[in-house]
Amino acid sequence: MVRISRKFYQKGYRTLRVNLRAAGTVKAFVHRPFHGGVSDDLYHVLQTMKTQSPESPLVVIGFSLGGNIALKLAGE
Repeated sequence: MVRISRKFYQKGYRTLRVNLRAAGTVKAFVHRPFHGGVSDDLYHVLQTMKTQSPESPLVVIGFSLGGNIALKLAGE
């Protein structure tokens, strides 16, 4: 994720990396279990980004579990 974010950033794109629930240092704040069917977190991130930058195009790239969530959200 870091490498692909850096490549896009170097080409002039703004990038945002999202840690999945229970990943990294946020584990202490998690109030529900996470699984590949939980796409509402990503949906809320995208809605916030669209609100803050309505003219900016959005592209979602996911790897492994993140790819599954991105595909699920696209289907919804």
